[in-house]
Amino acid sequence: MAEMGHEVFICTSPSVTSSTCIQNKFDWVERYLGKEWKHKIVLTKDKTVVNGDILIDDKPRVDGVDGRPSWEHVLYDQPYNRWLKMVKRITWGNWKEVLL
Repeated sequence: MAEMGHEVFICTSPSVTSSTCIQNKFDWVERYLGKEWKHKIVLTKDKTVVNGDILIDDKPRVDGVDGRPSWEHVLYDQPYNRWLKMVKRITWGNWKEVLL
């Protein structure tokens, strides 16, 4: 994605009921993506206030205080969200075509 000119961040919502959630997210990112990616994590309970062009999220609806966020929601395809027919749906197999 970076090679296509995108500046990529990981925007994630921590669970308020888990005392280890945030650390677990950082550990997961370091394990699977590398230590340098830990600096690209944005933690927020409200993704609508984060500026960007595209938000890839498996959640069919991203609610928050900004009813018109700056980003376009691209749905990451999962069995539990296939009932929703969106214009853009992304997988690891088609992400290049979707983001062009």
